[in-house]
Amino acid sequence: MRGLALCDQPCRVRTTWKRYVAGRHPGVRLKTTSHALMLLLTIMLPVARLAAQGVLVAPTALVLTEARRSATVTLVNTSTTTSDVSLSLAFGYPETDSLGQMHLVLQDRPADSMPSAVSLLSVYPSRVRLPPGATRVIRVVANADLPTRHEHWARLVVTSRGVGAGVSHAAATHDTANDPSPSVALALEVRSILGVFYRPADASTALDASEPNVQLRDGQLHARITLMRRGSAAYVGTLRAVLRNDRGVAVQEAQVPLGVYYTLSPRVTFDLSRLPAGAYNVAWQAISERPDVPRALLTPGAPVTTNVPVRIP
Repeated sequence: MRGLALCDQPCRVRTTWKRYVAGRHPGVRLKTTSHALMLLLTIMLPVARLAAQGVLVAPTALVLTEARRSATVTLVNTSTTTSDVSLSLAFGYPETDSLGQMHLVLQDRPADSMPSAVSLLSVYPSRVRLPPGATRVIRVVANADLPTRHEHWARLVVTSRGVGAGVSHAAATHDTANDPSPSVALALEVRSILGVFYRPADASTALDASEPNVQLRDGQLHARITLMRRGSAAYVGTLRAVLRNDRGVAVQEAQVPLGVYYTLSPRVTFDLSRLPAGAYNVAWQAISERPDVPRALLTPGAPVTTNVPVRIP
């Protein structure tokens, strides 16, 4: 199963919406899983508070070691309605598609050769009901030793849904006998996904970078770089791309959160509409630091830098 996300960052990457139709076809329920639809619905209903979105999850990542075999995550229901929350583990990591767009791949049954921590960990409790304003601490516990001296990975999937949410007053009171027109209500689920790392004491990480690729198209500069991880742990950090003119002045900059588990080929795009023609340079830097993840949770790795010249006509 796939979710949309920007690389390896904690976020709500997958939303399920359900449409209940009353009228000519009572009882018909349609279900889809589309991030774009979720954004559209949020725009269409700017005043309504989505009950499922009121559950906050912290921290942003969990690290277990052979010496520290448990970690906790805190759920806080900030909404005004009760939320049912379920928690599960899945194996997943970020990858890029042919266009350089990053997404998170979740595998329910990873191959035995994959460094999955799913079977090594347990979540307690796995289901909770949170009244408005309630807080609950969830514990992730290692129930087995690391089978190899390689970091193993999992994703903590937190699915929240407002209790009784989704059936609007209009749909609940719809008179199907006198008014055959359909009435639509929505029930929303939000899934927050956090990285879980089961890490050996001697974990290390590093990156190799390929020659960047640059294309000029439709008034934009599209730049891609392929990053390949080395070592026994994921390289989690930040990729920074800076477009400089022939005087070395930075004219545009882009930053991408990184989670390189195997190979990643992210793309950044610069707008050229206001830039004069001339010689430019795209400078890349990958560092094992992230503003949303405490430094103590990251495996340090050496920075990687490279650059590529480009001429804008």
